[in-house]
Amino acid sequence: MVIGGSSKGLGAAGISADDEMRRAQALVAQARSMDMNIIAVHVGGDARRGPLSDRFINFAVPAADYVVVVSTGNTDGLFTTLTNQAGIPFSSVDRIAAVSAPLVAAFR
Repeated sequence: MVIGGSSKGLGAAGISADDEMRRAQALVAQARSMDMNIIAVHVGGDARRGPLSDRFINFAVPAADYVVVVSTGNTDGLFTTLTNQAGIPFSSVDRIAAVSAPLVAAFR
C-alpha cells in the first residue's frame, strides 16, 4: 500500500479524503481477511507530507506488517515512532530508486 494524499489528486478523482480513508480501511480489512501481509511504502519524501498525507500515514503504518520509506519523508521521525510503537519492521532508503532492494528482500 503506497501511503500519501493529495487534495489535487482526490479532487481530480472526485472523491473526498473520507472516501479515500474508507477505501483504505476496506483494503486493509480485505487483506486481513485473506491472511495477507501488508507492506506500506511512502516514497514522496518531505514534499509529500502534511496533514492530509499524515492522516493516511497514521492509519496505514500501524496496519502494516512492514514499512519502507524514503528517508526525507521521515525527518520528523513519524514513521520511526509509529513503527516502534507497533513493533513493525521498518526500512529507510535514500531515494526512490532504492525502494526495490528492501521490497525484493521482503519477498524472499
